[in-house]
Amino acid sequence: MNKPVKFGISLLMGSVLLTGCWNPFVGKSPEPTPLPTPTISPAEISQIKQRLRQKTGLSVPSLPPTPTGQVNAPTAQSGTTAKELVLADQIGSGSTALVSWVPGEKVLQLAVLADLPDLQSGQFYQVWLQTEQGGSLPLGRLQSIKGGWSWQGQVAPGQYRQIMISRESVADNQIETIILAAAVN
Repeated sequence: MNKPVKFGISLLMGSVLLTGCWNPFVGKSPEPTPLPTPTISPAEISQIKQRLRQKTGLSVPSLPPTPTGQVNAPTAQSGTTAKELVLADQIGSGSTALVSWVPGEKVLQLAVLADLPDLQSGQFYQVWLQTEQGGSLPLGRLQSIKGGWSWQGQVAPGQYRQIMISRESVADNQIETIILAAAVN
């Protein structure tokens, strides 16, 4: 190939990369960095519980009944106590959530009760755990309930940095907008 053709190909490849037409990094979400978690007093936690109870009619960490009518909130087993964590608003929306979890040898039981804004058509809220290695583990979509949002489930025990709730429009396992987050101690 002569020099003008090589130069033209190089110029074309450079412009393709710059415009993002074939950039392998476009569309990939960077791993979330740890977010600040304010210290919340027991009195503030009590106020948040009361607010969530008033809005949803549920006692935290109780969640809506399953189709069989049973309430599946985390329960302490063999002397383990349930822990509570308040997720901090990351975008100034006035949102809040309370997470209750029970660590176990085989599973980590989690329950989330949240006060979040209504979503636009096609959007959903997703619960995530960030691992110590920096990866993000999607846990599931929050379900709309009277006056709020809830989610419950189990995950393998491990070392986690933070729990997050994001607003999503594409189910691609990539975090779009973090709404609430807190460090897991």
